[in-house]
This record gives sequence, C-alpha cells and structure tokens, in this order.
Amino acid sequence: MSSKRSRPEIVATYRGATVSIRREEATYYDNLRNVLHRHFPSISKDAMIIQTKDLDICKGEHVDIPDELWVGIGPRLRSIKIVTRPSVTRPPPETYLGHQAFYGPNEDSALSPKQCYIVATVGANSVFVSRGRVTKYKDLVVTLVCYFPTLVEDHAVVQTSGRNIDIPPKLWPDISRDIENIKVISRCPVRALPFSALLLAEIGRGPPPN
Repeated sequence: MSSKRSRPEIVATYRGATVSIRREEATYYDNLRNVLHRHFPSISKDAMIIQTKDLDICKGEHVDIPDELWVGIGPRLRSIKIVTRPSVTRPPPETYLGHQAFYGPNEDSALSPKQCYIVATVGANSVFVSRGRVTKYKDLVVTLVCYFPTLVEDHAVVQTSGRNIDIPPKLWPDISRDIENIKVISRCPVRALPFSALLLAEIGRGPPPN
C-alpha cells in the first residue's frame, strides 16, 4: 500500500487556508462536501469543485474530480484544492454501476490512475473521465458535454494533448488505450453540399471572364 493511501488524513486548501480532514469523513463525495462546508461556510455546496494535482496524469495541473468518481480517486490522494464555479450537470452516479472495475470503494489497487482515468481539458479547466465510460467516441463527447455545458455536442473535437492532432471518431477505441490526456475544442462541423447544390452554385457563377 502506498504512503498516499496509508495517510489517515487529507489536506484541503481553499484560498490559502488549509485544514486536515479524516479519511473516514471523506469516503463519499457528499460527506466530504459537508465537512468542507463546515470548515469553509462561505462556500456554496452547489458551487464547490474539488481538485487535485497529486496523480501523475495531472501533469502538475489541478484537475476537477467529478462527484461520481471521488470514491475511486479520493483514496489515492494526499491533498485537494477547493475552488468555486457555477454548478454544472453531472452524469448520474447510477450510470457508472457497470464500471466497478474502474472505480469504487473497493477499487483494485493494482490498477494505476492511468489505467482508470483520462484527463480531459476544455479551455482553462480539466476533469477526470472514467475510461470505463468512454470506450466509444460518442460516449466520450456526451460525457464531456455534461461536464462542460458550454460545449455543443456536434462541435466538440477531441485532440491529443500537446500536439493538438484531431482524433477521428473511428480511431478513438484503439487510440484511447494509450492516451492519458486529451484536449477538447469547439469547431463548426464541415458539411458537404449535395451535388445539386454544387451544380447550381457553379451555374450561378457564369462563364469565366475573357
């Protein structure tokens, strides 16, 4: 068992103030949020976002921890950071019941964070995404839209992080196995005009000038 898992407390920081929380008080996300609210009563529980940069896949950046993934990620952490942001829609926890191999109170410690999660970045914010939920490209995009409501499903483009190379939907199931971090941008889809429309446009141009 790693030292991170054996520590009896988690250190929580909010705007420079630091408190220690017993792990038994933070087994589930709602319990943790209630404890944090007691320590920091000025924070609205609906606007509370819990982040960490403890895991290697965070690459030194703070990453949002979705409430439904806390039970798998929390035991791995030594410290968390609390930020406030308008509440967003989260996928309901019951949709994850089929993926207990990837997260849960009894998560297999043999699975590394890289095997369990992908870090997705949209703009200035990043979030953990369960690999078990996003084996298909469509599921990935739907999940990201839930985490980032400003995204439009048809406009979401997934890229490799760093090199910013688009990942074709058909290749996602194979490529995703080796990807730890992704970047998501918005881009209007390019729609090909039907042949009749192209023909009319060509006719409308007329003959080329002499």
